[in-house]
Amino acid sequence: MSAQVFEGEVIVDAPPAKVWAVLTNLEQFAGFMGFEWQSGNKTVSKVGDTARMKVWSDNATYFLTYAEPNKELRLALEPDNASYLCQKRWILTPEGDKTKVQLIDIYTESSPQSEESINSQIEGWNGHLAKLKAMAES
Repeated sequence: MSAQVFEGEVIVDAPPAKVWAVLTNLEQFAGFMGFEWQSGNKTVSKVGDTARMKVWSDNATYFLTYAEPNKELRLALEPDNASYLCQKRWILTPEGDKTKVQLIDIYTESSPQSEESINSQIEGWNGHLAKLKAMAES
């Protein structure tokens, strides 16, 4: 297995607390990530909070593994079929009345990815960041 890493960032015209509220509301999180919230916590605030989600074609559990409110959030994904591991790390940095949001997504792949597949994934992650930005700014 090899690891894939996506790192991206976006400037959101909202304070960190507003971005944090979107990131920790798992129904909203599922919405901008293209997932489907199924059951469990609707919001996460303490390590160990979990929710069941449909992530693309996989049923999975999301776990909150680290939270420093309005600064950093880490969520780990465990698919039921145990075919990969995934961690999403969100870092919020105030920039005046805006927030720089950094996403570091680390996940395993069972085989090397083609350049076309990687470029498609990068486009997808940038789309997720754009949706987060729109949600937090509304």
